[in-house]
Amino acid sequence: WRGASYDLVSNNCCSFARELCLGLKVGESPAWVDRFARVLHAGREAARDAVDAGASVVQEAGQFAAEKGHEAGVVVHRAVTQQIPEAVEAAKPHVRTAVNEAIVHGQYVGRVVGVQVTKAAAVVERRASKFAEELPARAAEFQEQASVASSEVYRYAEPHLQRGLQNV
Repeated sequence: WRGASYDLVSNNCCSFARELCLGLKVGESPAWVDRFARVLHAGREAARDAVDAGASVVQEAGQFAAEKGHEAGVVVHRAVTQQIPEAVEAAKPHVRTAVNEAIVHGQYVGRVVGVQVTKAAAVVERRASKFAEELPARAAEFQEQASVASSEVYRYAEPHLQRGLQNV
């Protein structure tokens, strides 16, 4: 119970009184005297045991992880250096086939689109030719309508103009 060995929970004044009573052979001190300290001590010991057990589990888990990590590294290394290049080589013929099919399909689509564009151009050309043929007749018709309209406007406006000129 000297300074360095004193412990508030397990080696305190209550535990000293208990040991003193036993040493004097007067019987044990009542249980209630140091019950709280004994409960705290038991709890602390259980916690230490749990921490030690947890540390052991963590250490074992760390070793397991290190071993599995190494195995995983070997698997990744093998995949990168061997399996991926093999997969790329195996895929090359399929990629070439897909590219060739895309080229052929593109040529087909180009021909189909070309035919459709040619047909559309022919329709546009026919309509433009028809419009060009009809244009002189339409222009003459418009000119005639404009002439009639201007004559009617003049006939309507003439009396008003005459009256306006007389008042000037």
